[in-house]
Amino acid sequence: MPAGESTDRPPTDWSEFFLRHERSLTAYARALVRTEPDALDLLQSVLTTMIQRRVDPGVAPAYVMSALRRQAIDGHRRRTSVETVTLVEAAYEPVTDDAEDAEDRSAMLVAMAALPESEAEVVLLHTAGGLSLREIAAVLETPLGTVATLHRRAMARLRAAVGADTPGREVTHGGR
Repeated sequence: MPAGESTDRPPTDWSEFFLRHERSLTAYARALVRTEPDALDLLQSVLTTMIQRRVDPGVAPAYVMSALRRQAIDGHRRRTSVETVTLVEAAYEPVTDDAEDAEDRSAMLVAMAALPESEAEVVLLHTAGGLSLREIAAVLETPLGTVATLHRRAMARLRAAVGADTPGREVTHGGR
């Protein structure tokens, strides 16, 4: 689970919800709209709408991610130009300056960029978003079996692409 997130009890207000889930929500929003400012605008818009509609802040992050996805799709339909940054590059920021980690990250980004978009989105929601496959199915409005298949295929492709058989290079389930 990403740092700062807790499932001990539901949040009592939207500020607490945002503090708990900021990292995963921002990463997913960034992947959807490609730029940091647009991601923050999207996230603010969705959370503002939920507050105005008096949605209970105890809702699952999957519910908010589903709203982010729907609003991003609506925004994409209205835009005339699309920036060409891969889904994965937008969501994963380097965590360290270590050369070996940078090489591993680079290999993973190349492998993720080669995935079909549906598989990449499932992996992104699972690793960066911290969602279970059931929650991902709800966000994507896709059957759980389909999500599980997409995840399994993506992980197999990633293992093959980054050489999981090579010592020190392993694709872990859940990305944590």
